[in-house]
Amino acid sequence: MRKNVYINLKENIISESCEIKISDIADVYCNDVKIAKEIKELSILQFNKIPNRAVIPVTEIIQIIEDYSDNVSVANLGGTSAIVQYKKKKKQGNIFVEFFKVAIICLIVFFGAAFAIMSFNEDVSTSSLFENVYELITGNKSDGKTLIEASYSIGLGFGIIILYGHFWKMRITDDPSPIEVEMSKYEKDINSTIVSNSYKEED
Repeated sequence: MRKNVYINLKENIISESCEIKISDIADVYCNDVKIAKEIKELSILQFNKIPNRAVIPVTEIIQIIEDYSDNVSVANLGGTSAIVQYKKKKKQGNIFVEFFKVAIICLIVFFGAAFAIMSFNEDVSTSSLFENVYELITGNKSDGKTLIEASYSIGLGFGIIILYGHFWKMRITDDPSPIEVEMSKYEKDINSTIVSNSYKEED
């Protein structure tokens, strides 16, 4: 009687071992524990240079499993390809160098965001708008240092915190932030491009 084997490919894998096994790139289930264990240990490929990347189609994995045993029937429950990248484990770097890198990135992001906000305010003439609103409500000329400007500045900071859902290590909600959503989309686009390019190279 043929045994049913179910596999679910992982999308993107970084391995520190040059030998890639099925267990590294896919979840395997079979009601026969022994068969499942043996299939997980089957070798897919061996990297011979660093760094290196390979796209493994699910058909190749199915072929390897069926070559291992004629008594199994393989069903794929996941994607059609897995991207595997081989990288040697990095030694722990100097903490001062890492701190310096983080500080530089923080400064770039901070001043970049400040410039973007100032450019937007200048483009839509926010200061003129506040002056007109203040004069309309109070009848007096604004000196640019009124409650409206202060409320806008404070509200802008709180609005950014609420939009992104967390501040420092505190999360307001468990939902992913807009940055996390965009990064997820970006990673999917990269993966699909890598897979597409690998197929073009084969052709």
